[in-house]
Amino acid sequence: LRDGEVFLQLVRGKVYGLEYNTKTQFALEALEPDFIPMNSDQSSRLVQGVHLNAWRKPIAYQVFLDNPQESVKT
Repeated sequence: LRDGEVFLQLVRGKVYGLEYNTKTQFALEALEPDFIPMNSDQSSRLVQGVHLNAWRKPIAYQVFLDNPQESVKT
């Protein structure tokens, strides 16, 4: 990441394929906004990949497993 916005994902406990550098099983994963789809559905309070509660506060995020910008093969 060079600049701009970023999402952080908390990674805790045992995760397949992940080796922690310390005894504390905790990490932060930086995700570019490209990982968040731009889906919107007003009936389910989904706005640009973010699920909102009745007070319009974020309660969950839709996240791609892979960056869709990098999935195009040449």
